[in-house]
Amino acid sequence: MNILTDLWDARKTVLNCAFPTLSETVSLEQGMGKILARKILSPVDLPHFDRSRMDGYCINAEISDFSKPFKIKAEISASDYPENIPGKNDALKVATGSMIPENADMVVPLEYSKNQDGKLFLEKAEKRFIDIKGSKIKQSEQIFPSGHRLDHRDLELLASLKISHIEVSMPPKIGVISTGGEITHLFHSKHSIVNSNFYMLTALLNKLNIPHSYLGVVPDSKNELAEVLKTASERYDIITTFGGTGFSRFDLLTNTIRELGGKVLIEGINASPGKTFKFAELNGRPVFIFPGTPESAVVSTEFFLIPFVKKIMAPDSGDFHTQKSVINFDLKKKEGFYKLIQTYTYFDNGSLYSADRYSVNIPDSLSSFRSISVIEKNKEKIQKGEECDTLLTYYL
Repeated sequence: MNILTDLWDARKTVLNCAFPTLSETVSLEQGMGKILARKILSPVDLPHFDRSRMDGYCINAEISDFSKPFKIKAEISASDYPENIPGKNDALKVATGSMIPENADMVVPLEYSKNQDGKLFLEKAEKRFIDIKGSKIKQSEQIFPSGHRLDHRDLELLASLKISHIEVSMPPKIGVISTGGEITHLFHSKHSIVNSNFYMLTALLNKLNIPHSYLGVVPDSKNELAEVLKTASERYDIITTFGGTGFSRFDLLTNTIRELGGKVLIEGINASPGKTFKFAELNGRPVFIFPGTPESAVVSTEFFLIPFVKKIMAPDSGDFHTQKSVINFDLKKKEGFYKLIQTYTYFDNGSLYSADRYSVNIPDSLSSFRSISVIEKNKEKIQKGEECDTLLTYYL
């Protein structure tokens, strides 16, 4: 019987094998979802100049007399460079975002102005309505740390800072292998087992912008398995397999990996589902050997593979966020084994709750996100209303 590794020790073993990745420079248009390889410092101030926050009139309030009319000297659009400098009771009509002349100290919004007998009168506003140069971001200020994943808001900010290209981490290439003669991609066959794990993993990798190739279903043949594994270890940075992990004569994977010169680091974990998860190295490449049972495959993928890829891409970004949450289900389990439950976690009346994915309907009025609730190994049961550790996997 294989010796089972403690769940958290297994996680440490996996993450300790994470390797540094290369980087590449991409255009801003290609930046969505990419992870920064280096921190970004702002090359300019933002705003780049003093600018109006409102449509209205910019003036030099310090030298002007508000009891007397103002004279409009010019009109400035958001694309104009102001050449006129307002003197006493001079006004420049400005649009939101217009550059403000150096000696102007106030923008009077349109609603604070009135026209009497063809003369412009302005009411002194309490606020200046001017965004000062560098008031949002200073030149050389750090914008994002290395390891930051870019979204659409980040790209807008980088464009505003006149940054057109960014250095990002190159994602690892993953080879995906399914094993077992019983697996098929035929949905209409009554007696077949659809390869649901393939659809789960490839969808997740697509969402995370991780390049991958599917190497097909390998039957229970040591020679064929050895050939596919050897080729995968030469072409891909990470290898994943599904199925063939049971403690039986059909478990060919670990023996084949050893015969190819590889090393098996984990031969099972004290957790359910996922007990038969294994982890190995072959030709310097990590091999994630996932159980074929869909529930085990999903939990193992979220608990081991995704944090591993995340650490490769962003080594300083930290691990999952773990929180205590109140569970809304009862559970009995075997003492000495962790229980990993696919849950949805949500806030309700100021508290954090986790609901079993399969048994509870969360009200539409509550927003939830994916999570894994971990029931401690020393417990035989847990009841509704008790707390447990919950790994928040909301970015998956």
